[in-house]
This record gives sequence, C-alpha cells and structure tokens, in this order.
Amino acid sequence: MTVNPSTINTDVYTAISALLIANKPNYEYKGDTFTYDILSEYHNKDAAFPQIVLKITSKPILINLDRSGEDYDIEVQLDLYAKEKHGKNAVDDAMDELMALFIASFSSLETNNQLIPMEEFWDPSPSAVFEDDNQVLNTVSAIVKFKLK
Repeated sequence: MTVNPSTINTDVYTAISALLIANKPNYEYKGDTFTYDILSEYHNKDAAFPQIVLKITSKPILINLDRSGEDYDIEVQLDLYAKEKHGKNAVDDAMDELMALFIASFSSLETNNQLIPMEEFWDPSPSAVFEDDNQVLNTVSAIVKFKLK
C-alpha cells in the first residue's frame, strides 16, 4: 500500500499496524504465553494486557525555498503496557523485538509504503511503573521516525 500525502496518518497507521499485527510480540510468564494486542488507544476499563498503543503523527510539511519538493516527517509512537507482576522484561524484551522487527522491515517499508527510516529512527524511553484503575503496569515507549519517500 502506497502512503499518500493527503491521507498520510491513516495510511501510515494501516501499514504499521499491519506489520505489528503480523508480528505481535509475546512473552512467557509462569508457563503461560501472553501476546500483545495492537490498539489505537489505551484501554483501561476491563482491559486485557499486554497491549501496544500505536499513534501516528506527521510533522509539518517542509517545502524547499524554490518549491521544488516536499519533505514529510512521520513519527510512530509505540506505548507498551504489561502487568507489573509479569516483570519489566515483559515490556523491555518486547521493545527489543519491535526494534529488530523494524530494522528487518526497512526494505519492505520503503518498497511497499515509501517509508524511509530516519538516521536516528528509534527513540526509546526508559520503562516505568504505571498505576491505573487499581492495576499496576509496566510501561515503555518508543518513537520510530520515518520520512515519506
């Protein structure tokens, strides 16, 4: 699917969510396997964990002074949530898997979606504990940066 500048946020969301859904991270805890759900917004009411919340933002369009071209910067934010009792590895290992997935997918993202990773494409945050609705969660985020070809 080609990313179109007029529908950039929707197209990028579709491309990245398809990649994540096809390659959902998972982890083991006490003999059970937990697989991340891919969501467009954080769910806390009767939510199942773990979950990845995917947010897309396109930066302002940069036009050359001679109006010869346009530059579209795109940021994909990944917010991961897992139950704190499952340990920090539940989110930290998933972040490592996701970074490896994006690196392995650079070629197909460029060929199929015209998304080129920026030089410093991966900007993670440290993991933290988060309490919501009497649930204690581990959370971590990363910003993945692209340019539209």
